[in-house]
Amino acid sequence: MIKENDIDIKSYINAISDRKISYEENVAYIMPEGSADGVDVLNEFSPDLRKDLKEFGVKAVVVKGEAHTYQALRSADIILPLIFGIPFAVLANFLTDWLRQNIAKDKTVSVKFIKKDGENYKEIIIEGSGVEVESIINSLKDH
Repeated sequence: MIKENDIDIKSYINAISDRKISYEENVAYIMPEGSADGVDVLNEFSPDLRKDLKEFGVKAVVVKGEAHTYQALRSADIILPLIFGIPFAVLANFLTDWLRQNIAKDKTVSVKFIKKDGENYKEIIIEGSGVEVESIINSLKDH
């Protein structure tokens, strides 16, 4: 399953700025899941994705305020945090490699990212088995 929504990228850049992080092109920003009482809630996969993106050759930043906590997702599903800021082709190559190395092919996966579409931006959410998600990401590389 794939969902696409048009978004205003300025709100994401403002969220980064509010946390005293400078926005730069070609940096992967791993966004918090939300905020409660001024405390950023981060996905438990955020630190690992940041490390793995760095090893892949991509500068990555986990976007968090001074007050933050990690949300442990104890379900059978793998829900990755929202990533944006790098070209889709780079992110797609990273994600397909990452899924192959880290996720069982029959495990349910949810991937969220922001893709530039001309002058606009789209938030894309892909859900399915590891194999299905990898196939959808590969099909989007051509668009």
